[in-house]
Amino acid sequence: MAPVRLGSIPDPAAERAVFKTPKGKFAGPFRFQGRYSVILIERVFPEVVPPLRDIRPQLRAALTTERDGEVVGAWERKAIAAQRARTTCDRAIGKGVPECGSSAARPTR
Repeated sequence: MAPVRLGSIPDPAAERAVFKTPKGKFAGPFRFQGRYSVILIERVFPEVVPPLRDIRPQLRAALTTERDGEVVGAWERKAIAAQRARTTCDRAIGKGVPECGSSAARPTR
């Protein structure tokens, strides 16, 4: 059987049991897809957390991209609000623009 990763067993109770079972012991029986299974724990691979020094560049890039997106989004919301505040609706052109109410369609300056 292929190695089993945390989150790959659909039944949470079975997953907890498998990951608590020591090497060389059996976990189960569990019911999977209408059948019963018993799992022998042959090897345990510890979770590997890379050192910060190894992932610092990727982490910095991800955080910078996220921050930049927030800054641009805030600027865009502010610019749209400022433009809307300077816009009036021409009631003679038609209907259908929600920002102009029910009696106008095209904003004018």
